[in-house]
Amino acid sequence: MEKNILYGGEVLENFPQKYKSLGEFYYDKLYDAGNETEIDFFCWQIDANSGRILSRKELLDKTERLAGYLTKLGIKPGHSIAIVSENRLEFPVVVLAAFFSGTALNPLSPTYTEKEILHAFTIVQPRVVFVSPAVMDKVKAVLKKLNLRSILIQLDEDGKRGRQAFNFSDIIKIDRLKPKNKLKPPTVDIAKTVALILLSSGTTGLQKCVQITHLNLLAALSSTMELFVHFERNKDVILTVMPWCHCFALMTTLRLLAFGVRIVSLPRFEEGKYIKAIEDYSVSVCFVAPPVMLWFSKAPILEKHNLRTIREIYSGSAPLSIEIVQSIQKRIPNLQVVYNGYGLTETTTGVLHADSRKSKSNSIGCLWRGIWGKVVHQETGAVLPPNTPGELCFKGGQVMLGYMGNEEETRNAIDADGWLHTGDIGYHDDDKEFFIVGRAKELIKYKGFQVPPAELEALLLGHPKVKDAAVIGLSDEVAGELPMALVVKKSNISVREEELIYFIDGQVSYPKKLRGGLKFVDEIPKNANGKIMRQELKKKYGKIKGFSSKL
Repeated sequence: MEKNILYGGEVLENFPQKYKSLGEFYYDKLYDAGNETEIDFFCWQIDANSGRILSRKELLDKTERLAGYLTKLGIKPGHSIAIVSENRLEFPVVVLAAFFSGTALNPLSPTYTEKEILHAFTIVQPRVVFVSPAVMDKVKAVLKKLNLRSILIQLDEDGKRGRQAFNFSDIIKIDRLKPKNKLKPPTVDIAKTVALILLSSGTTGLQKCVQITHLNLLAALSSTMELFVHFERNKDVILTVMPWCHCFALMTTLRLLAFGVRIVSLPRFEEGKYIKAIEDYSVSVCFVAPPVMLWFSKAPILEKHNLRTIREIYSGSAPLSIEIVQSIQKRIPNLQVVYNGYGLTETTTGVLHADSRKSKSNSIGCLWRGIWGKVVHQETGAVLPPNTPGELCFKGGQVMLGYMGNEEETRNAIDADGWLHTGDIGYHDDDKEFFIVGRAKELIKYKGFQVPPAELEALLLGHPKVKDAAVIGLSDEVAGELPMALVVKKSNISVREEELIYFIDGQVSYPKKLRGGLKFVDEIPKNANGKIMRQELKKKYGKIKGFSSKL
């Protein structure tokens, strides 16, 4: 093995070798659960908004019927279907029915614009689309523009039936769709058969359609198994609010389903409902995006509520400073650990994981089992030694098949040896822990020096008067770009721009000083994964004139 190429170790159980498809894997898990005692399969998922519940036995029954319906329609491996919906009880039924029938599923956010949905459907060409009532008109308009004759099915178990589409609740009541004996999901070539088509959260241009195969998902489940097997069935309660149309959230739900852990879900983050769900259902584990981590560390309202049941918190998408972790630990008295991770849609799930009890400050952690990692020089491709920043690259069974309908971008992302080039800049130390410096496309270039926005943002978030922050490059004819901070200050707090600039400039090297100035804003725009929408900020603030700057 080449020097400085790291490996996370062998997986505990190799699911790709054991199962012939995702359908077979999940049918095995659900069928066993459905035949356990009444108390053991009583409640798998709870919709905290409505109070509706879904047992594992009901999940199996509904999934079998829906898979039978898809088969009757002629849906098979090689075809695709879509779901455009918020988190709701029908969502996992649709996902598993796709796995059971061997078809590819394209989950889309209901917050997407008509243009974004049209872009996805143009590539995916779904034969069936499951739709939340709230976005039915938008989806119908897209199908009309594309002249697609997709079958529309309205998700209506909350009582909102559709008149111009088939209703989900009617389909899952058809007895003849349920198999007389055990269902036999189709056997597929797991390395080539696409299971999910997920939209990447790219920083520029329209999103790409990432093809995730049965192999990718089974490998990802094997890789992260050790972190999930310690959850106790019928005791642990997991709260998730991240949208299931996105990779991190969907993979989290699929893992919890595989290991039979109870889930409480919300369609979106709303402060009052989130706190109520924690208290009402004695939540023990929270899976959150970075903005909720920030909320946990700073929101005054938390001091008035009982959060003693929370034992673990899982986050991802951004490094966590030791200050944020310590602040959360002070507010949640029985919190034992905060887990953080790093991954991309293109890697199916996380490839790195950090444990607040063991990992270094600002570390994004070590490699998951079954994953190879290296850091390479951006121009020469040479493998770099420890503590030397370069582009992060990963390899393993969970690296995507490619971008659907875009071979050129696929070749740019995955090299001839199977390494995925992430475009993220980072390094690993002598202890094999990884650290993120920034996104290659997001680095601010000041007089040839590279300034990572994430570093300055972490420092700003450590200030007691700052609620949220983002750093962008302000265009400058002489320097190229000047680091500029956009800050949301805490409510009813007085703080001046100069105070925060002085706070930052005293902690950073010469090129990283806030020469572009600092501006107070009402909010920092972020996508559903919690990532800062820098392009939007640059369009709005990146060419502002009149800031006093010193070169």
